Amino acid sequence: MSFLVKEIQQKSLCSHRDSNFITDQTFTYDKKSHIYFFSCHFDNKLYDKTLFNDLQIYYPPELDASVVKRQAEFLAGRISAKETLLRSGLYQSNPPTINIGQQRNPIWPEHLIGSISHTHNHAMCAISLKKHNSCIGIDIENHMSDELADKIGCSIYSEDEIKKLVNEKLSHKLASTLIFSAKESLFKAIYPLVGRYFDFDCATVTKFSLAEKYIYLKVSKAIMNEGINIADEYRCNFILLENSLITTINQRAR
Repeated sequence: MSFLVKEIQQKSLCSHRDSNFITDQTFTYDKKSHIYFFSCHFDNKLYDKTLFNDLQIYYPPELDASVVKRQAEFLAGRISAKETLLRSGLYQSNPPTINIGQQRNPIWPEHLIGSISHTHNHAMCAISLKKHNSCIGIDIENHMSDELADKIGCSIYSEDEIKKLVNEKLSHKLASTLIFSAKESLFKAIYPLVGRYFDFDCATVTKFSLAEKYIYLKVSKAIMNEGINIADEYRCNFILLENSLITTINQRAR
């Protein structure tokens, strides 16, 4: 079951002053999965470095080497994380800083798990207590062009994998985007359990349903042997939007 089942409009708890950098905020709490989810849009053109200070978001020094676009995306992602922590009720004020790990992964408080994703104008975050879920992965991707799908497809999936999606009347570029995003969500979900980087060939598409909006990924034995509480297969739910798609993975705590 996807935890992206309801979108509840709420007023922001962060003080955005007069900036319209963040818009279209939505917040979800799914009682069955115990997952909190926040989504927003943002405008790169309205980005200013001073927003980090205004919104009380930590600005990591390594961002100085990044282009403005990357800085704006990072800010939107961390705003999403802060909003999720605040709206969840787990923190009444002053939520902890979410630092950056070795694979640019967010570092969450010990009792939480979470995931952040963004495109050039859409950011989101999902969190849960570890007592409820052992992992969470979310990813949002703009639809690939035919040219990009042809260029990078062979590094993401095998012919057998892509056929499972194309045979259900999904276009090649949309199928490519979906497999890429699903494997990104899987990486984000189980990287904290594995503790090392792994590539796209460490997971294989085994089942797909366009009608029920799921795709199953089987994890390689090498990854399973290295991690703690790694399942052999994960269900990834997805939502198709007009110009993008969202994938989500979570595993209940055992």
